[in-house]
Amino acid sequence: MSVLIYTGSDQIVLKRLNRVIQIVFPGGKVDTCKSLDDVVNKLRRPRFKTDVEIALLVAGSKEEVNELAGMVEMFEDVRIILVLPDADRETISKGHLLRPRYLTYIDADFTDLAAVLAKMLNFRMSVLA
Repeated sequence: MSVLIYTGSDQIVLKRLNRVIQIVFPGGKVDTCKSLDDVVNKLRRPRFKTDVEIALLVAGSKEEVNELAGMVEMFEDVRIILVLPDADRETISKGHLLRPRYLTYIDADFTDLAAVLAKMLNFRMSVLA
């Protein structure tokens, strides 16, 4: 099992997500993508695609939400946790096209995201420090 993370070039969010993943998925296989082209290339590889079960997608802008929504077929067999840039009605509507299992916002505390990820990974989370 593998977790795919897309954060664009946002290093601060990447650090926050890596901290969450280290807690709930220690030693697990994590693939980080810094561009949507990387995401497409990884998901097009048959062996890689069958290994990715969860995608943590961080959209830093409305444009990225639109681009991700246009890639919905690529995530057909992947459970998605989606981090949106804002709570604008249009942004949320576009985000739901990806059928995320969990949706949150870039400025939110990732504690709930960690709990959802842990459940998705079938791990029990004892402490989020």
